[in-house]
Amino acid sequence: MDIDPPAAAHAQTGADAAHISAEDLQGPAVPLAIGASGRFYSEHLRRCELQIELMNLGPQGHTPRGVYVMPSLGSINVWHGVMFVKRGYWHDAVVRFSIDIPREYPRTHPIFTLATPVSHPLVRLEDGRFALEQQFPQWTPYSDCIFHALHYLKNAFKNRVLKQLQSRDCYNIDAYMKFKNDLPRFREQARIDSMKSRQPQALYSAQPADCPIVFSRLSDEQFESAMQQMRLSAGAAGSRPAVR
Repeated sequence: MDIDPPAAAHAQTGADAAHISAEDLQGPAVPLAIGASGRFYSEHLRRCELQIELMNLGPQGHTPRGVYVMPSLGSINVWHGVMFVKRGYWHDAVVRFSIDIPREYPRTHPIFTLATPVSHPLVRLEDGRFALEQQFPQWTPYSDCIFHALHYLKNAFKNRVLKQLQSRDCYNIDAYMKFKNDLPRFREQARIDSMKSRQPQALYSAQPADCPIVFSRLSDEQFESAMQQMRLSAGAAGSRPAVR
């Protein structure tokens, strides 16, 4: 999907930049940075672009089904997410992850890290880093977006993506070799990963202070009340007239 850069992102380059006076450089109204291309880039504009991407992940947006993402309580550059895996080798797993957005974004890809341990060919054992580069060897600004990466994260847990992987793509070669040569062992390890991810000590474990996604135990009464509120909300949303 092609996304045109915002018109407000225009910056002085080339011959135009030569006409910037000393007075212009004494105190800009907004913080400015010079990117790798030599272009001036407003930090405020960058924050707006990230907020737009985040808004596009809303209920009616581009987020994959079963994936939920919220920004850190402390920084727009860190997002927290949880993925509920419904099918495949890790079915019923609850996978927590974070997205670190480098200062150079969108000229470089975000960094996905899984907090939930899974023995997956694309997940590095030492730190949970997800091999996003496999699908995005060259991140293209304003064409590749974070929701594209989220879709790939979800699809990476499906058999059709696993079958296409090559050893050069993988962080976890042992998991890759099990998938290729010993599928029963691979399937059993994935089942164990899924089971552990749903255990109370994993679901209700303390999260980083900046993480807004926290699971809490509910009594039967609280659960029924929450479900009733969800049904009412879903009904209200369905009754709204279509916007033409």
